[in-house]
Order: sequence, then C-alpha cells, then structure tokens
Amino acid sequence: MELEIPNLDTPKQRKQLVRALNIFRKLRKISRTRADKLFARTQSGIKDSFIIVGQPIESEEEKYLLNLFKKAFPTAHKPTLSIKPTLE
Repeated sequence: MELEIPNLDTPKQRKQLVRALNIFRKLRKISRTRADKLFARTQSGIKDSFIIVGQPIESEEEKYLLNLFKKAFPTAHKPTLSIKPTLE
C-alpha cells in the first residue's frame, strides 16, 4: 500500500494526513487487499451505506425504503439492508 505524503504547509493538509493515518491504522487489522480497497475508497470520498431494520421486511417495504434513500442521497451507492433483532 502506498501512502502519498502531501506538502504539510497548511493546517488543512496536515489534518487530511492525520485523518488518512488514523484510517490506515484501523485498516491494518484486516487483509491487505481489503485494506487497499478501503483506503482507496476513503481517499476518493466513497462511503458505504446501511439500512438497519428491526424485523424482516417485505419486498414492497424494501422498495419503499430504497426509494426514500435514493431521494435523500441521489449519488450514493445502493445501501445494504441489515436486520438487527434487538431493535424490535
């Protein structure tokens, strides 16, 4: 994995480097290929999205939630639906 160290003359650039290093430290606990992909995504500004529900949902409800999500975040990737039974 390559880490580009920018010119650190401005506070904004220093802050970005510190943020990148914090992300890198968290990523080292997973596989190298996964870490490379996640690090590249964080640098390019791509984020994951999740919708967590308390019970299984039907296909109509899923379509409704995805439509609401797309209206709120038109440029985001398709979210991952997850069931967490403790939310009931």
